[in-house]
Amino acid sequence: MVLWRFIEVDMIKVGTNIMDSERQKLEEAVTALKTGNKTAARQLFIEILRNNPKQEDAWVGLSLCVNSLAKRKEYLSRALRANPAHVYARSALARLERIPAPQKAVATPVPTPEKEPKVQRKWMEVYIGLGLVVLVLFGLMAGLGFVLNQQAEAARIESLPVELTSNRYVFIDFYADW
Repeated sequence: MVLWRFIEVDMIKVGTNIMDSERQKLEEAVTALKTGNKTAARQLFIEILRNNPKQEDAWVGLSLCVNSLAKRKEYLSRALRANPAHVYARSALARLERIPAPQKAVATPVPTPEKEPKVQRKWMEVYIGLGLVVLVLFGLMAGLGFVLNQQAEAARIESLPVELTSNRYVFIDFYADW
């Protein structure tokens, strides 16, 4: 079961050259790691390392319990200091060394705009004002044209000749050509 990118839990081998209580705690820690309980596994690995700081399998296991790339590298290096021939610690550290360190984003200062935006805003206000004046003038001209057209139409209708008969008005349509 792969818990981390490059290190498998099965890489931790419980050696025969350690005391029975230490071996039992190491097996419990590995079991906790396999079940996904990193907190319990971390506590067990730390307890083992307090009693025996040269326990390389505990250092490898502790490296699986942390999220920090730097801490993983540190714990694997300690495992290699305890046992330079530890194959799993060496291969895991080599793989972690190939991962580039995360780059911190450099905050670039935001350039402060000079007085140009105020000038642009002033011109924008002038253009909007002129546009509104033109719109109002156009509306007034259209309204005046409508009123004058209505008055001319009313005058034309009143000027039409009308014949009066006893029961109806008859308009004579002078536009008809028949």
